[in-house]
Amino acid sequence: MILEDLSPESSRPDFQLLVRNGKLSHLTEHASRRYQEQNIEIMAEPSSASAALLFNGSSSHLQYDVEEWPELRLQGAYTCHLRLKFNNPGSEKFILGRSGCNFLSLIENYPQGNFSPGGGHLIPCNSRASCRTNHLYDIVLRFHPGDTTTRCATIIEVYDSSTGILIGTNHPLPRAFDEIKFGSHDAHFYIGQSGDYANFEGEIQQLTLWNRFIAPNPNPPKSTLVQQPSPDGEPIPTPSELYDENSSEHWKQWLAARRSFPLAAWGYFHRYKATLQEYQTYRDAGLTMVMAPLGSALVAEQAHLDTIIGLWQDDGSYAELYKNPDRLARYVSFSKSTLKHCAGYMLADEPRYNGPGIKELAPGFSYIYAHDTQALPMVNMMTYAYNMGRGFAGYIDDIIRANHPPFLVSDPYVLFEEGLSNDDQFYANIEIVRGRSLAAGIGFMGFVLVTGHRRRFPEYSFRTASESDLFWQANTLLAYGAQGLWYYNYRISGEGFDEAMVTDIDGKPTENYHRIQRLNFGILAIGSLLMKLKSVGVFHCPHDDEFLPEFTRPYFDGAVRGITQLQGADLVISELQGSDAEASCVYIMLVNKRHAADSPIDASDLQASIALRVADNFMVEQIHNDTGAAETLTPHDRHLSLALSGGDRALLRLTPQL
Repeated sequence: MILEDLSPESSRPDFQLLVRNGKLSHLTEHASRRYQEQNIEIMAEPSSASAALLFNGSSSHLQYDVEEWPELRLQGAYTCHLRLKFNNPGSEKFILGRSGCNFLSLIENYPQGNFSPGGGHLIPCNSRASCRTNHLYDIVLRFHPGDTTTRCATIIEVYDSSTGILIGTNHPLPRAFDEIKFGSHDAHFYIGQSGDYANFEGEIQQLTLWNRFIAPNPNPPKSTLVQQPSPDGEPIPTPSELYDENSSEHWKQWLAARRSFPLAAWGYFHRYKATLQEYQTYRDAGLTMVMAPLGSALVAEQAHLDTIIGLWQDDGSYAELYKNPDRLARYVSFSKSTLKHCAGYMLADEPRYNGPGIKELAPGFSYIYAHDTQALPMVNMMTYAYNMGRGFAGYIDDIIRANHPPFLVSDPYVLFEEGLSNDDQFYANIEIVRGRSLAAGIGFMGFVLVTGHRRRFPEYSFRTASESDLFWQANTLLAYGAQGLWYYNYRISGEGFDEAMVTDIDGKPTENYHRIQRLNFGILAIGSLLMKLKSVGVFHCPHDDEFLPEFTRPYFDGAVRGITQLQGADLVISELQGSDAEASCVYIMLVNKRHAADSPIDASDLQASIALRVADNFMVEQIHNDTGAAETLTPHDRHLSLALSGGDRALLRLTPQL
């Protein structure tokens, strides 16, 4: 395969590296230019097609001074084609540049993180291609810089060289730190090495570069392997030692004591009057928990809300209870003596980014566990979009081991301007959080983005959620087994934010307030059931021409107990298992993954049709979203047809019949 096979528009390149006649070679017009070569061997086979440069994984590299090689500055549009083979997936492999294009091959136990789905994968900047050692691949990277009206475009494709089949493409990540750029401050362009810690081990047969954007083939041949059944358990390696009986019991007791399903909105009541009427408006949205400053926590309880205290003091400053033991003791004493329904103490928001390191929180967790058996220590974690040193999964493992939290929650906001949405990142975040919570025997909750964030650069800006956006986020979290939801934001002031659930100035309900109210009322109607259900398995039903989101598993007939056949696309299907009387029943939640900016759930282009067949020995009931009432269905010849609006869910109960 050559790039002309991938795009007929390609022409003579601006830079090329390959092996000719047993020697490292460049374009004829570059033959007299200088470059530095270190510890590179040349493998020259009788067939010139297999001649390659061999890199040893430690000191091998090529270095080009961009003053002499201006073609390698890469400050504008470019297209790069690389054919390579990994000999040993032992560490990170940085192939090109110093801060530009990274190609990673990961060891089996490598932690998940930014652009990393864990071991056994070749990841050219989030290509989602699972590749093998000692196998040849063609990688094409296409970059077009943005301007004041056009967003920067980055396209990565990974092809199996032997077949020409496309096996992975990147998600169009619309954030500045995800774009592939080469630092203009760097005077050298490297191949095979980046700094002192990242080196390539393997073969490079050719590297070709054009200083222009070459559009991809609109219809490349695609692999069907990514859609094959993969029933061998969780795709994310999870340490078995994460289980903690004490934190698990705290979570179970706390959840059992809840008066209703945990629903909260991140808010800043310390900035406002925090009157009883304001808390009642909050409660009327179907919210059941509230972050309240100490001075109005009792007022919040009068509005029949469970309170969460501790993040802010009444003057708006951070309470930082984790490093102020006297203040923490005072908050706990106040809660136990004054409040009847304190749900928890929020110790920190996004540790290691907004404030403390992970281990700094441990004394706060320990003190609350020891002195208040009714409320939980809480912390909102960072999200999958940030590597956090050891990868996102490693970051969560560190939190669990250091603090023994009763539940996990993080805030993956993925709704961007211009109608873009990084759904892959949302699913990746939930997959990891769900897996870790199950391993530790603790709960997990999730965040639903409501409010638009306006940033200096559009790549960083979030849009305000539409109705279908809201339903998709909330219902997907429920399908994954979340037993609590947080909305961001209830009410917020200042430049850089759109309106939240209520207006900033006078606290009046906005359109999204009423949408969330409807959504919450439906969740509360089945809330007592949801709090008894445990996630057993989650599967995705993509279109035939789509790649699966990172870490997710494809649905296959037989994956979910009681379902022998399913037809549909753009779906999440999950199996949930009840406790006590519901233990023998199978609960199945289906969620329509279609959502869009400025689109209601009943938009015609968001509708999904589902056909499924139920096993013979099950009675089928549908739990209605609005009322929670169960309706017995009578499938014709065991076949059911369902229709779902954009982002909406269907909950089925299958009861075995003797």
